[in-house]
Amino acid sequence: MPAQLLLLLLGLYSPDNWRCYPSMDQVRSVTAGSRDLYVAVPAGIYVFDNGTFNHRLTLTAADGLAGEVRLCAFLPGRNLLYVSTDGHLYEYVPATGVLRELTVPFSAVGSIGIAQDVAYFETDRGLFRRVRAAPSFEPVQSLPVRVTWYGDRDDSDPRDFPVLTPWYVMDDLLEHHQLEHVWREPRGRRLYAAAGRYGLVVFDPETGFQENHIRLGPTGQPVQRVLHLDGRRWFMARERAVSLDSAGRWKYHRAGPGLPAPKGLRLLLANVADLDRREGLAALLPDSAGLLLGTGQGLYRLGPGDKLSPLLQLPLGVNAVARVGDSVVVGTDDGLFLLVNDTLTAVTDPFARFDWGVFDIASSGGGTFFAALGGIVHLTPADTWTRLLPPGTDLGQPVRALAAGGDFLFYGSAAGLGAYDWRTGAWHGIDVARGLPSTDVTALSADEDYLWIVSPGFICRYDYRADLR
Repeated sequence: MPAQLLLLLLGLYSPDNWRCYPSMDQVRSVTAGSRDLYVAVPAGIYVFDNGTFNHRLTLTAADGLAGEVRLCAFLPGRNLLYVSTDGHLYEYVPATGVLRELTVPFSAVGSIGIAQDVAYFETDRGLFRRVRAAPSFEPVQSLPVRVTWYGDRDDSDPRDFPVLTPWYVMDDLLEHHQLEHVWREPRGRRLYAAAGRYGLVVFDPETGFQENHIRLGPTGQPVQRVLHLDGRRWFMARERAVSLDSAGRWKYHRAGPGLPAPKGLRLLLANVADLDRREGLAALLPDSAGLLLGTGQGLYRLGPGDKLSPLLQLPLGVNAVARVGDSVVVGTDDGLFLLVNDTLTAVTDPFARFDWGVFDIASSGGGTFFAALGGIVHLTPADTWTRLLPPGTDLGQPVRALAAGGDFLFYGSAAGLGAYDWRTGAWHGIDVARGLPSTDVTALSADEDYLWIVSPGFICRYDYRADLR
């Protein structure tokens, strides 16, 4: 029984509850069926509607893919998609949504060739084919005249298409991204060109007109923090920011001297962006005077007139800034502090967990939760302290990320990702079997509907309300 089908029967993984966005900085192959467009990137396979280019789903490790994705190729005669990864070959049937690994007489696939209802595989052990009705692979010595190749044998170049001149795309920041590879639909309707550190551009092959730009997910830079401000969710990297608005539009930003910020987007102000580059923006908290900004070296206030003023220069990094009642607390590498009149007063907990650092803070109707070494410290609405130990807690490792949404506290640690129902005291594991594509969680953000999960090269939106019943 296919692994994905088994998980569905067990009620663990429901793909409808997940929307994953791996980085599109490197596009490895593009192939199209009558309904869907498939885009292979190292962390998965994007599936778009072939007419509207709307994102439908993403195939990831949670669906059964093992290893880095190398290429994909659609076989129209059998209406299935072949996916090659490091040491594995899969077939995906769009009609059923089933992905299964194939038993093959080779270890690595360099190229896949498509000839209507026959697929050819150039491998480390020679050339093989798989015909329409055959379940196995058979070696071959020759090839038909018409084969569309994906992978190493595909030597097409953007400069083979003069309509693509000047062979680059310019983004909103006026930066140029060279077209690195191009794929043409077999019927010649469109050209799909991959641009380095950008994504995919769809061209009309006759006129060179750009029909669409497909650019989703994070940039290649690691996302260090997720912030919610000015009606957008911000995924902050060291020198770039990616924002996602309520309409689902992705925007890619850079700010600095000479680059005015769009109206109302305070994180793009030149002084804020410069501070982020110098010290790393780790936390923010809206207050009556503007914004409190925590960095790797101190605490700042963005006040009236967008003036940035330092409040405290610290010999330790600020990890989180939050409001507890009428007070503002600051989590740092050296513990928890109360901010009063622009000075810090240390706050201790009865478990001495704050002595090792406070790495994140989340508040909800269940109180305030502090990410600490070896677990979570909880300040209840009755102002009592408790200590929470997630299942599988490594007492020598810190909980790095927290987020509160609905009745749940979400946490990321060396033990992976999980949820704590503060009303019932129940713990829920969120792992690959449940749909998480990567257990290397670096940041979290939650609201009443979704949990946003950041891993290296990945951003995922998880519908926890539908899944954690």
